Amino acid sequence: VERNGWIAVWYHPERQGPDFDLPEIAEWGDPAWSAEYAKYRWEIRTHPQEIMENAIDFEHFIELHGLPSVDETVQVFDGPTFRWGVAYQTGNARADAKMFRIEGESWGIGCGPAYIDAGKFKVVEMAASTPIDDELTELRIGFLTQRTAAADERVGSAVRAYMQRHAAVVDQDVPIWENKRYRPKPVLSHTDGPIGAFRKWARQFHTAEEVNA
Repeated sequence: VERNGWIAVWYHPERQGPDFDLPEIAEWGDPAWSAEYAKYRWEIRTHPQEIMENAIDFEHFIELHGLPSVDETVQVFDGPTFRWGVAYQTGNARADAKMFRIEGESWGIGCGPAYIDAGKFKVVEMAASTPIDDELTELRIGFLTQRTAAADERVGSAVRAYMQRHAAVVDQDVPIWENKRYRPKPVLSHTDGPIGAFRKWARQFHTAEEVNA
C-alpha cells in the first residue's frame, strides 16, 4: 500500500494478509506542510522491537540524551497501536522556560508518526524500521515541516537544527541497540517504564515460535 509518502509491505510467515490498516496522517499532502520528507537512514544490528522500546524507556532521555527532566509521560496500548508521549521543559526556570512535547504512535512495531511541538515550530517525524535479515534493521526517519516555519529564516534555522540534533540522538542510541543482551528475567527498576506491558503488546506481531522461544 502507498500511504503517507511510503510504500508499505506486509510480511508475516503465518498470515496471508495484514491484520490492520495503516492510518493516514493529515499533514501529508496538506499544502501548509512540506511536500517531501527530510530523510535520514541507518543500518543497525538490532531488532525493530528494540528500537520501538525507546518510547517506553523515558529515563534514558535524561541519562543518555541529556534532557534536564521528563515531566509528563503517556503510554496507551490499543490493539495494533501503541500511543506514547513525553513532555519536558527547555530553557531555565525563568520566563524563557518552555514546554517541549512529543506525542507519538506506533502502528505495529515497524512504523508510525511522532508529533513534535517546540512552541515556535511544529514537526512531524515519521519513522519506519525494516528488517534486512536476522541481524540488521534499516531505520528510516523523515521529517515534515510547516511551510510558514521554513519561510521564516530564524524559525527555519531552528527547525533544521532540531532535525540534525534528532539524528545525533539516534546515533547515541545505536551502540546500545547493537550491544544489548537478551535476559529472560531482566532486573528492572520503577524508572524503567512499563517494558513488560510493551513486550506483552508486541507479542501479537510475532509468530508463536518466536513468542515461545
